[in-house]
Amino acid sequence: MVILCLVLLFTVQVVYSLPAMEILTTNTSGNHSSVDCKICLSAFSVLHFAITDPYWKQVYEMILAQMCTLLSPGFVKTMCTDLGATYLQQALTLISDEVQPEYLCRGLKKCKTTGKLYWNPKESEGHWGK
Repeated sequence: MVILCLVLLFTVQVVYSLPAMEILTTNTSGNHSSVDCKICLSAFSVLHFAITDPYWKQVYEMILAQMCTLLSPGFVKTMCTDLGATYLQQALTLISDEVQPEYLCRGLKKCKTTGKLYWNPKESEGHWGK
């Protein structure tokens, strides 16, 4: 119950601190309400946080290590441990870099905007150029 309350509080905090709040203010066209967009962004932002936060990455490593210890000794157990140590961090990093809450919610048609939804490095100032 305590964990559920903490998740709820975190979700509410994420809703009001999203960098994509411009999406919510421009989401006036179409059949999708800004409430749907807020809920979608909140849910995927919590999941994105759980994938990117260093603490949770360590938790996932410990869970995988514990799961590997349940396997019978031998090749499969060794392979589980080696692959987990090698590829878990890479997989989490790839997922967190490539899958953003804004992309998912727009793909699910929960968020629509009349303006610019995504950051484009080619259009920004700095070393990306124009």
